[in-house]
Amino acid sequence: MNCCAVKCFASGDIPESLPNMLVHLRDLILYGLSFGQEDELRFVLLLVASSPNLKKVKMEMNYNPTNHKPP
Repeated sequence: MNCCAVKCFASGDIPESLPNMLVHLRDLILYGLSFGQEDELRFVLLLVASSPNLKKVKMEMNYNPTNHKPP
């Protein structure tokens, strides 16, 4: 999953849980992420928490200090 898909899903209100568990998701590969954006991080954590059979996570992150939102 690339950063555009994550940004799309993270652009609205992020629920505390998904309506269904992602029981068939075993490998999660994410690239182009910017964890300076809190919504992106929350969405990725939601995916991981909703995937009880997840075995492998691979993430490629970009750091751009201009995209960081101060708390």
